[in-house]
Formats: sequence, C-alpha cells, structure tokens
Amino acid sequence: MDISAIRGLQGVGPVKETEERATSNALDMLQRMKDAASIAADEKQLAELDKQSREIESLFIYMLLKEMRKTVPEQKLIHGGKAEEIFRDMMDEEMSRKMAFTPGPGLGIAKMLYEELSRSIIGKAGGTEKDLTGEE
Repeated sequence: MDISAIRGLQGVGPVKETEERATSNALDMLQRMKDAASIAADEKQLAELDKQSREIESLFIYMLLKEMRKTVPEQKLIHGGKAEEIFRDMMDEEMSRKMAFTPGPGLGIAKMLYEELSRSIIGKAGGTEKDLTGEE
C-alpha cells in the first residue's frame, strides 16, 4: 500500500485546522492550570498570613497580661513560689492563644495586620480576596 500521497496532505485543509485547534486547546488548558496553581499558592499564602497575624496578636495579648499582672501587689502570705509563677505564665500564654485564635475578631490587631499585608498577595494575583478565597 502506497502512503506517499497521504504525506502530502499534512499541514493543509482540515488536518491543519484540527492541529491548530488542538494546539490552541492545549495552550488554553495549560494557562488555566497555571492560573489554578497560582490561585492555590495565593490561598495558601493568605492562610499562612492569617495564622502569623494571629500569632502576633497572641504575643501582644500575652505581653499585655504579663504587664497587667505586675500591677497587682503579691500577697506574701499565700504566695505559691516559683511553681505558681510558672503556672500563671503558662496560663497567660494559653489564654492569649485562645483569645487570638477564636473565630471572632479578638482585639483586631490580627485583622488589621492581615488586611494590610494581604494587599500585596491579592494585588499580585490581580483580583480581590473574594476572588481568591470565595468568601464574601
């Protein structure tokens, strides 16, 4: 069977159009995959930024509680010694984490930090936070 005549058809008519359409579809799919990967990376960065903002707020609350405790005079009669100080320190640390990581706004420091620092991530993605996270 002689197929030399078929080789002459390559790159003309419907074959060429199909080839161009397949190439175009492949490039479109590749671009959509890149966009999806970029959005996923940006969402991950925003989640990490939220966590770090809350960590900073937690640290601020901890320092605030620690300084507030210094203003209260100690009672020497029932003082528990070093163990009580360690316990109180650990309790303040845990309370500060609970206050910062609750679903509510906390003191608002984390929210302000997040809003300010997320602008560069959202701007890089060319959209709004609603576009990235789907939140309203």
